[in-house]
Amino acid sequence: MPLPSPNHRPTGPTGLFLLLLTGGLGLLTTGCQKTEYPLIEQKCGTCHSAEVVYQQRFSQQRWQQVLHGMKAVGLKVTRQEEERILEILLQHFSNR
Repeated sequence: MPLPSPNHRPTGPTGLFLLLLTGGLGLLTTGCQKTEYPLIEQKCGTCHSAEVVYQQRFSQQRWQQVLHGMKAVGLKVTRQEEERILEILLQHFSNR
């Protein structure tokens, strides 16, 4: 059975169930739009839905660990892109 594409989003009852199961209910009401964070969409959204990022609230240390882990499994970013991604994450998706 082929794997779904990274941008595959299940629809219908299955999609709603998965959204609720992963804690994505807030995404239905927060108004996060893909175009708000194009760098996140471009870089993080290649392997998984960017919504996975949008629903997190991490400390600076944890976001740095996450970025390091993503680079270890293939994320390709320049130093400037990494700094900008971290800046976005800390400004909009931090628990500080």
